[in-house]
Amino acid sequence: MASKNNLPYRLLFIESVCTDEAIITENILRSKCENDDFKGVKNTNEVIAEFHERIEQYEKVYEPLEPSEGVSYIKIINVKRHVILHKVHHGLGSRIAFFLLNLHPVAFPIFIALPGETIGDEKKVFGGDERLTVRGEAYARALKQFIQDRIVPNMIILHGTNNSVLHTLRPLLEDEMSP
Repeated sequence: MASKNNLPYRLLFIESVCTDEAIITENILRSKCENDDFKGVKNTNEVIAEFHERIEQYEKVYEPLEPSEGVSYIKIINVKRHVILHKVHHGLGSRIAFFLLNLHPVAFPIFIALPGETIGDEKKVFGGDERLTVRGEAYARALKQFIQDRIVPNMIILHGTNNSVLHTLRPLLEDEMSP
């Protein structure tokens, strides 16, 4: 899709589909019962029934990814029982697939972010280990704020070791390193 529109990036869709009733119920019990929408509801059967109604509404409008669309995607069905990589031709897509396949189905958010813009990016020279541009530094500060706005206890950050990644993470790590 991105190449058809001459966009300077590649799109990779990630779709997770679950049709296994046992997995759906376990997920509802593990994550939804503590959701703000259901606070105060003591009967877990009510929560399960209500969430099943929501799923039915989502299913009415949901459009699954299909090979005929011609886009790159990773489709995970029933928590890794079946995995489809469609038109995933680049290394980052393969690494994302590997990462997703090594996750355990627990209720926590996953954020994926690229490093801030580098001097090399600005010059359209990719693959170097350059310093961040002013926009890259602004992105790094915005990424820090984005993460801080979402209180995630015991957060783990998986990251590369090249300079652009480390400079992007620097604002986030400064708070941790100060006395």
